[in-house]
Amino acid sequence: MSCPCETGPVARIVILAAILLSILSGTCWARENPILSLEDEFAEFLQQSAGRPFDQQKALWESLVEGPHQALYDRHVWASTSSRSKEERREELLRSWLPIYQSRGAAILARFRTFREDLGKHFARFRERFPEARLPAAIVAMPSLTFNGKQVNMDGHGPALLFGIDVMTERDENLGVLFSHELFHHYQAQAVPRDPEEFKRSARMTTPLWLEGLAVYVSAQFEPKGDVLMDPSLARVREPDVAWLAQRFLSDAELGPDAPGAEAAYRRWFLLTGTGQVRADLPPRPGYLLGYRAIEVCARRHSIEQMMAWDLDRVHGEMVSALKELAEE
Repeated sequence: MSCPCETGPVARIVILAAILLSILSGTCWARENPILSLEDEFAEFLQQSAGRPFDQQKALWESLVEGPHQALYDRHVWASTSSRSKEERREELLRSWLPIYQSRGAAILARFRTFREDLGKHFARFRERFPEARLPAAIVAMPSLTFNGKQVNMDGHGPALLFGIDVMTERDENLGVLFSHELFHHYQAQAVPRDPEEFKRSARMTTPLWLEGLAVYVSAQFEPKGDVLMDPSLARVREPDVAWLAQRFLSDAELGPDAPGAEAAYRRWFLLTGTGQVRADLPPRPGYLLGYRAIEVCARRHSIEQMMAWDLDRVHGEMVSALKELAEE
């Protein structure tokens, strides 16, 4: 689950579809997977930047952390559909995060040091339920400033999982929830190959609702008492508000990726920093909660394996039916 900030192409409705499709290109799953960790770069940055003013810290960040991995940051951290320039957004995020690095640096480094062991432990548990699952060809542990976990296609490496160790630490993530969520996105793509063009043609707003809802539902199988939504405010949404959200989502459900208003709708429902919330008194990214609840309805009649294999027409019909049921509760 990304800490869903401003990333990706204009057709946000199929952002996860594009991720899934990129994973399908070639034999990308292996038993031995290299982990690129930016721990050493981050540790050096902390040591040299301690007590320095912002401008000096920023220069050290650029030379020690971001600069050696510029393509990674340009493509997967700073890329945005926002009208703001890369530099404006970058400046804002660095001003927010550099003080956090100074105060929480030791905790972030501790998370870096246990990352490989943590991922290995949770992947082993994941494979007990999904024995054919394989890790992607590349895994990156990095200070991301914007996301906790993210699936991408990396030039020269194929599909990859990126983990934002700083965001994971600051949000005190339940690792069982985070890892199972991201691993399931990859496993679904591996287990159910799809035609890329057909997938894009058939995608509607119900596509990310299904993709994210199913990943949250799977996390709940591993962490039944955990905060599977990774946001206490979403977990506290009342039943009448869930019914209202279901009714409201139905008005966006038919939107395809190129439809007027599709990008804004995606941001409303699925991004933490989306432009405009669905309703002012409700938390951001309610699509995760609503998708989870819709999948719970579907799971009364279908297994995880059945739901993950649906074609997108079936997805749309099942999710609309589940939303209507939720709207009436």
